Amino acid sequence: MKRTLLALSMFSLLIAPAQGQEPPEGATFSQWVREDLFAGFMGDSKPEFERGVAKIDEYLKAHPGDSGAMAWKASSDLYLAVRARESKKPADYEKLLAKAMAEFEQAYRSAPADGRGAALAVTGGTAVVLGDRLAPESKTAFFTLARDRFVELERAQSADFTKMPLHHQGEVLGGLTQMEQRLGNLDGAAAYARRIVSTLAGSPYAKAAQGFIDDPAARSAPQLGCMTCHEEGRLANVIAAHK
Repeated sequence: MKRTLLALSMFSLLIAPAQGQEPPEGATFSQWVREDLFAGFMGDSKPEFERGVAKIDEYLKAHPGDSGAMAWKASSDLYLAVRARESKKPADYEKLLAKAMAEFEQAYRSAPADGRGAALAVTGGTAVVLGDRLAPESKTAFFTLARDRFVELERAQSADFTKMPLHHQGEVLGGLTQMEQRLGNLDGAAAYARRIVSTLAGSPYAKAAQGFIDDPAARSAPQLGCMTCHEEGRLANVIAAHK
């Protein structure tokens, strides 16, 4: 994990600040902002995180109803809530948490039923990365929301899910395993873990899932998300491939 965080931090420093308020040609909005935000989420890197938030804010000025951008805004505010809690500022934590939860819901509601993919994925992924850092009394509601979003995402993509990249399948199924465990549903978590072992054999996700199945100690707080780096989806690689 330390090597992953170091690599992510070093990589983010190589990315030049974005020009204007639009993603580079060939890149999705998520590809444009996620490395900056995750440098904050996973490495507490303030400059990169603030750069990501600035991108979101500028983009939303031009595209105020964009569901994916709204979900990333919610994700960034949840991180700020976590940092407030860890800085022992409970009033700020509660205010930012409420703001983030409202934004997640707004992002979901703003998109048509067949266009919620980004909002669903960002909500679930945020819970995988940041959910354990919430106050105990806040976790059940957020983990439940994330589980429901992951379920909806997997069902919406069911026709082609097994053809999708390893990283996507692993993050969705791993996220579902993790959310079920956090909610105390070990049978449900084990079912998703077995599915990972069966469909993603030989992958880091399958290894972690098998550990969850075999070792009761591993069931206490499994981490089955952020287990592979989707290199083709890195912003610099996307831009280079488009040239």
